[in-house]
Amino acid sequence: MNEPALRRVRLRVGYHGAAYSGFQINPAYVTIEGVLTDAISTIVRHPVHLSTAGRTDAGVHAVGQVITCDIPEAMNLHRLMRSVNGLCAPHIAVSDAQWVDNDFDARYSATWRQYKYTVVN
Repeated sequence: MNEPALRRVRLRVGYHGAAYSGFQINPAYVTIEGVLTDAISTIVRHPVHLSTAGRTDAGVHAVGQVITCDIPEAMNLHRLMRSVNGLCAPHIAVSDAQWVDNDFDARYSATWRQYKYTVVN
């Protein structure tokens, strides 16, 4: 069976991290990366590896986190967003998806990051 032609996609993701053990995938825990990887792999019917501009700790939320992965180029990005949001709701949502050059990587191509810390006492 032929492998599908892959193309890089940039996703903008937000999440409410209270129910998760951080972003980074860890087989022993439920993580944001684990849930997204499973959802996207299921939707595109092909294993994916996520690259991200940053990781968060357990219980931390994010707005606009950039993630890249390679998916079959025949995939409709609107359908991908709708499907990921359906599988990951209500805590994780993709707000934007765009095709990018294959040399763009969320981790290594990031030129800036912005963090906001709120301490609830």
